[in-house]
Amino acid sequence: MGDIEEGVVPSEYDGADTLKSDKTPQVGTPATTGDESRSEAMNGDYGNISTDTGGVAKPSSIQMSNYATLARLLTDENREMLDIVTSLARLNIRKSVISLPQLVVCGDQSKSSVLEAATGIAFPRKSGLCTRFPTEISLRRDDIRIVKIQINPHPDTPKFMSDRMERFNAIITDFNDLPRLIAEAQTAMGVGEMKTFAKDVLCIEMSGPDLPHLTLVDLPGLIKNAIDGVTPAEVLLVNELTDEYIKQHRAICLPVISATHDFANQGIVGKVQTYDASGNRTLGIVTKPDKCEPGGGESKAAIALVQNKRVALKLGWHVLRNRNEDETNRNTNIMERNLQEKLFLKSGGWVEVSEEHKGAEALSRRLSELLIRHTKRELPNVRQDVEAEYAMRSRELEAMGKARQDAEACKDFLLDLSFNYDRVCKAAVDGHYEGAFFQYDDTLHFNDNNKLARRRLRAMIQYKNVGFSDMMRVWGRKYHILRADDATANDEPDPAELTMRTECEKPVKRSHDEALDWVERALIRSRGRELHGNFNPLIIGELLWEQSAKWHQLAKEHLNDAFSICTKFLRDLLDVTCPSDVTSRVWTGIFEKRMKAKKQAAVDELQRLMDEIKSQPINYNYYYTDMVTKNRVARQRKLLRDSIENGTTSKVIAFTECGVSHTVKDVDVDKVLDHYTETFGRDVDEYSCEGILDCVLAIYKVHQKTFVANVTTQVVERHIVRGLEDIFSPRMIAKMPDHEVVTIACEPVETKNYRAMLEENVKKLDEGRELLREIVRTTAQE
Repeated sequence: MGDIEEGVVPSEYDGADTLKSDKTPQVGTPATTGDESRSEAMNGDYGNISTDTGGVAKPSSIQMSNYATLARLLTDENREMLDIVTSLARLNIRKSVISLPQLVVCGDQSKSSVLEAATGIAFPRKSGLCTRFPTEISLRRDDIRIVKIQINPHPDTPKFMSDRMERFNAIITDFNDLPRLIAEAQTAMGVGEMKTFAKDVLCIEMSGPDLPHLTLVDLPGLIKNAIDGVTPAEVLLVNELTDEYIKQHRAICLPVISATHDFANQGIVGKVQTYDASGNRTLGIVTKPDKCEPGGGESKAAIALVQNKRVALKLGWHVLRNRNEDETNRNTNIMERNLQEKLFLKSGGWVEVSEEHKGAEALSRRLSELLIRHTKRELPNVRQDVEAEYAMRSRELEAMGKARQDAEACKDFLLDLSFNYDRVCKAAVDGHYEGAFFQYDDTLHFNDNNKLARRRLRAMIQYKNVGFSDMMRVWGRKYHILRADDATANDEPDPAELTMRTECEKPVKRSHDEALDWVERALIRSRGRELHGNFNPLIIGELLWEQSAKWHQLAKEHLNDAFSICTKFLRDLLDVTCPSDVTSRVWTGIFEKRMKAKKQAAVDELQRLMDEIKSQPINYNYYYTDMVTKNRVARQRKLLRDSIENGTTSKVIAFTECGVSHTVKDVDVDKVLDHYTETFGRDVDEYSCEGILDCVLAIYKVHQKTFVANVTTQVVERHIVRGLEDIFSPRMIAKMPDHEVVTIACEPVETKNYRAMLEENVKKLDEGRELLREIVRTTAQE
């Protein structure tokens, strides 16, 4: 469409059948088309208007029969159904969201003859111009003859242009005014002013008693090369626009094919096959059959194509004859055009083609039937899509909350968010996992890489605390001392089974003798003024510090793990409860500073614990003395057993009478005592090292248990987990100054625009829902 020279509004038309009457012409006015032999790079132009008998076209008997067939087809339910689709299209919902059932005329060449044949209307044409934008042509059977024109802006059109287009809305009863209105619509779109082609849709709705109930979308013809003033960007735009329509899975494609060109070399063929390879939603249209030599190769190929023998399409093919040059020059009307077409298609090889697949009148009826069947089949699915899209967009709009323009609105917005946050966060900290936020997938492993697991915050912290305790017990010591007299010394879990990961090195295994050497070296370098045979008590602390050297690193890693889990939990909770545009500002303005303070407090608390570990150990736990006594007694028992074995002699007594012998053991008590005292007191330093090692191992276990308890309760629980719900509490929001509230919560321009778009989408989708509720009654009656 848009084939009117900008600024030119014709007041009358030259030719033998010039329309000059002030009376309202009928929409079915016969008209002529222009020369269709011009460049196929610029196509889709419509012909000048000319009429007979005061602009009134008198239908032939054939046409009357065709109208009667359509009248029977157009029941009230079918009319209502098609009107629903037209109304949905007028809502201008983005095609990527909702695909509507529609007929799309596309091609590489001039399509004016196809539109004329399908609608019975000849549209204005200005030589040298072509269709520059999609045009939706809706025909409706009605007693009143009227033409309505409006523009549906493309969703990507800038708002100032979109507003200008939406203000364009005209109703005419004089068909003479159509060229002027199309020119004005073209100007409103900015075509010729700011751009050459547009994605905005020109909607022309015509009503009349002799019109079929039919809607077609006419697309700009594909441009093969950037010539004749057409830029590469415009070539790409037209291609993208064609793709946008024909890829819709509910669109019926009507590719226009020239009989004079090889089928495979016409660009529209490849495009349609890309999106409809099976041919289930394509009805091919062959034009210019009279340009082929009768009986020649081109003619035979075209006939075979229309007969669905060359390229099989589920919807088949159709052939139309255009006006020839002589008929164009004589401004023949539509009735004569149809008559000449019928005569041609009853000659030569075209006689073999079914009547249903040739001619304008059959095409009009065929398209109407196709549109009704297709719409009836797809509308229930459209309704489901609209409902689903409406629900999704409504949830998204609801999640954005109320518009935030001033401090009061911003504070109300943050208060609403904080109430939701406080409730969910407190439940997670307390371990009350009720509600959709805490739903879990049992097929996933429970670890900190699992978002659903992190949402169950208390369970995850407990899981991490247990992992830290196991790590401290197995990996926390510097030396793993193997003691032959202690059966539990080698009974340790496999480190591979630990849930906590660390960068610390694995404990070094040492035998009992190696451990005594370790203690002896410390004993030598730690001597003070104590008497020989005694040891400096400070050596216990020194060896404890060495044995627990990895505690600080392990505790820091556990602290960081717990902090990371809590941080990710809060970010996830904000993502769920906050609109996306404000999440980062809420986090930066409120959470980040407070979480940083919590971590610093945890680090400081851990440092205080480590300072206590680095001081001389103090113990009042009886477990320490029990362990020391137990180890000492075990060592003495072994020494006593060895001494008894050393002082025991065996003598065999034989009883010859019965042939039985008996072994008698004799224990020399003095020898036993001598061996025991000699061994026990032969090396005072060795005895001291044994006692020191007993003390170190015992105090290590006592302090390890205490350290694990302190880290999990005083560091992780007190400073990281506890009080998470207070970070974003309603009380805190109420105390915030207005300028800080506005900085955090005020909507940016992008969000305002997105909100407006969402509101518009929801409004349109809701209107679509209202329209589609009628389909329930329609399909039920059908």
